Amino acid sequence: MFNQLFEKKHTIQRQLNYPFLKERLQYLQYWHDNGASKNFLQQIARNLLIIVDLLYLKRKRKFTILEIEQSAKKWNKHFYKKAKTKNYSYSNGMICNLIKISTRWLSMLNLLKSIPKQSNLFSKQLLKYDKYLREERGLSEITIR
Repeated sequence: MFNQLFEKKHTIQRQLNYPFLKERLQYLQYWHDNGASKNFLQQIARNLLIIVDLLYLKRKRKFTILEIEQSAKKWNKHFYKKAKTKNYSYSNGMICNLIKISTRWLSMLNLLKSIPKQSNLFSKQLLKYDKYLREERGLSEITIR
């Protein structure tokens, strides 16, 4: 698949030599099968390498959403120092994107820890509202949170 997405040999080699190759290919195949564009697949492939680095993925283990968020923010600080940029809107968008991709990918791999829901007086109303925000309004996970 990487041969179809990238032209440069060193980019293809990097993708092939990075950890979690089988799992990354599985996720890319999922998006390919669901009609994702070549550009989107390239973006996902690049982001998965960042995610492997920011979560220090060497072996399979479960992650919490909080761990993912903290790692993305830590990566962002490093990115700013390295890039010496002030483009905060790009950076915030990148953080949200990394969190979204991370949670979807790790969930697909069954490596995302679920947080037990606490029951309260408004649980049914909150579930209905959450469903409305997702299905009717089409809002992203980050926006809903």
